[in-house]
Amino acid sequence: MKTRNFIALMVIIALIAVMYSPSSVRITSEGFSTSPTSSGGSSTSLFLSYIKKEGYKVVLLNNSLQLSQIQGGIYLLIGPDFALSSQDASFIQGMYDAGKISLLIAEGNSTNNSFLRSTFGAIVPGSAVIVPSSPFVDKRVYVASFQLGQKVVSGIIDISSYLVLERQVMHALFVTPVSSFDTSDDRPYPRIVIATSQNTNSKALIIADSGPFTNSIINTTIMDEKGFALSLFEWVTGGDTSKTVYYDNYHYISKAPQFSFGLPVGPVFDYALSVAISNLNSYYQQFPLTIQGFTHLSLFDSSLIAGTVVLISAYALVRRVLQKEKIEKDDMEPPQIEANVVSFSRVRLDFEELVKKKSFYAATAERLYQLLDEVSQKYLGLKLDEIPTKLNDKSIADEKIVRFVRDLVKIHEYVTGRRRYVLVFRWKRKIELLNAEAEIFLEKVGAKATTIYIKKRGAISEE
Repeated sequence: MKTRNFIALMVIIALIAVMYSPSSVRITSEGFSTSPTSSGGSSTSLFLSYIKKEGYKVVLLNNSLQLSQIQGGIYLLIGPDFALSSQDASFIQGMYDAGKISLLIAEGNSTNNSFLRSTFGAIVPGSAVIVPSSPFVDKRVYVASFQLGQKVVSGIIDISSYLVLERQVMHALFVTPVSSFDTSDDRPYPRIVIATSQNTNSKALIIADSGPFTNSIINTTIMDEKGFALSLFEWVTGGDTSKTVYYDNYHYISKAPQFSFGLPVGPVFDYALSVAISNLNSYYQQFPLTIQGFTHLSLFDSSLIAGTVVLISAYALVRRVLQKEKIEKDDMEPPQIEANVVSFSRVRLDFEELVKKKSFYAATAERLYQLLDEVSQKYLGLKLDEIPTKLNDKSIADEKIVRFVRDLVKIHEYVTGRRRYVLVFRWKRKIELLNAEAEIFLEKVGAKATTIYIKKRGAISEE
């Protein structure tokens, strides 16, 4: 089967399979939120699982009542969608000032400026920082590298804002290059992206981007973003796993309801096919009227012409796709070439007959046997099958030649019907080996014949 025919057959099978397919295309929708209990790319659920694996006890805060019951520990507020209430903000500020809780806050918007200003004398404008020297195509994405405690940490900042320190409560930990600017102010100067604060028993770290903690960034292979996020977290905790971590989970958009629906493939395809055929039918229904308008024939004659055109077009299309070979005259006289003469050669006819009865390779081996048999009888005075038993000249009949002759004799007996089978695993490889060994045999026979000829010439000269 030709490739074109095979492809056409596969297309037909595929169309039938699609029409009767029970499968469906499923479309799923899920909301976007940085909540630690969501599962989208903007969520921080992976970061939550990582700090649990580090050995920390984590409590999710789902309302203000739970927040008010905190006695001490670590408070996390990562990319909130809603501002802290005045009551919550006042409680957190009081606990921090009292040295009872430490804070890790990731805020890239101006949502909680009231809390940040009253507690740390800082605000977040919400404008995106642009770093022209960033190696990324999107210059709002850049690499932050800075000294944190006893080590240097590096991570990707994904579209951050910056901090404006109105009072000297916090200290800048990382600032962008001098050439950076933001979407609200194109003046180039360094922007503070990460800042820290400490009192007697508490620490606070504020980063103007929640990206490093989100599922879509934290597992990136470009840099060790997981290590970067955990380094920021562990600076706040001091590496003390005995401290309870309170992870805010209620200042976020409620988890959007997930919905999905399936479109069955078969019926959808059937509908599309029926629409296409319907449009085609409407075109062909107007075709006779179009012909009638041009030719002014009767509607019957116009319909007949239209039907003939459609049938001829369909026939031509089918022939083009499925026709196996060109239509040619099959009673042409064969050309008069030398091949006609060769076809009457007895040797040629014998060879073709062998190929029909056995195989091409077996017939080739038989021709080789006949050739070597003639050489053996002419120069050695023995038939080829007599060499293993009657030839005493060991310079010719060594172990290798004897084995070669016996193999060739077996194939000869198989071809001529005196042997029912011959054990050959790969005929092509066998013929290659026989040809190589035949060359060695002919070289030895030729050397023998030359020696005899020289001796004869020497005897004549001596006379």
